[in-house]
Amino acid sequence: MSDPENHRKVVNVDDPNAYHFLSLGNPDVPIVTFGMESRSADVLLGDLDLSLYRTRLLV
Repeated sequence: MSDPENHRKVVNVDDPNAYHFLSLGNPDVPIVTFGMESRSADVLLGDLDLSLYRTRLLV
């Protein structure tokens, strides 16, 4: 996923294809990574609560 207005690429590093997505696009665009399992991510997600009506998580 990319944000053309702010020029950031956001990648889920827990995705098995993360390294493929990281290699795509303009190398000058800053990358922000997130994940629940990978401690190397820039943003870590925790305490996920999913239901039919809402999603709550701790970032």
